[in-house]
Amino acid sequence: MAAWALAYVDATGPRAADARGRVALLDPPPDGAPLVLRTIAALALGELKDLRHLALAIRTLPKTVQRNPDILRAAEAAKGIKTAVTAVAPKETLTSARAEERP
Repeated sequence: MAAWALAYVDATGPRAADARGRVALLDPPPDGAPLVLRTIAALALGELKDLRHLALAIRTLPKTVQRNPDILRAAEAAKGIKTAVTAVAPKETLTSARAEERP
């Protein structure tokens, strides 16, 4: 967790290039990782504008967490990924609605 937290702190300051290199070496937090670690990783990826990894990190979060202010802040920091975040919910809603229609 310390590596992701340090990457987030560096990404928001003058050492963003160092943070970008450090994040490239880190494995993304797995789905079973604590929510706080996944949130910090999303914030770091958002500040670094790593759209591909941020979209993957956000999509693996539960629907209720995707609307968390910290997750939305990470998406807004990345500029443009917010549409990817909002695009996740309708698809999942549609899938769950189809499942409910089945007997």
